[in-house]
Amino acid sequence: MGRKKSASGWVESLTASAATMAEKIRETAESETREYAAKMITDCYLSTVGRKTYGGKTPDECIVETLGYEDMAAVPRLAAAREAFQESDVFAEGLRAGLLLAARMVADERYEL
Repeated sequence: MGRKKSASGWVESLTASAATMAEKIRETAESETREYAAKMITDCYLSTVGRKTYGGKTPDECIVETLGYEDMAAVPRLAAAREAFQESDVFAEGLRAGLLLAARMVADERYEL
């Protein structure tokens, strides 16, 4: 004959199941958020396809626009980056590579955010 679980046994089992489900939901949400954020960085600042999402702007125009936002321009290093991006192809390519690196690291769960 099977043994009946006590009420406290059922509660413990239910609590363990709920905790496992909650952890799986958290992991899935984190993974999907990382993938979405990386895709948005890539689409806006690096991709040359589907520009209608960003008002028809090129990735370079999106970079310059973003660096020109008040909160970005208030940071001296970013203000200087905006100016250098517009003046130097070498700097611009370096910034694009940095954005690609950031997007890849955001998407890769081996890197903690």
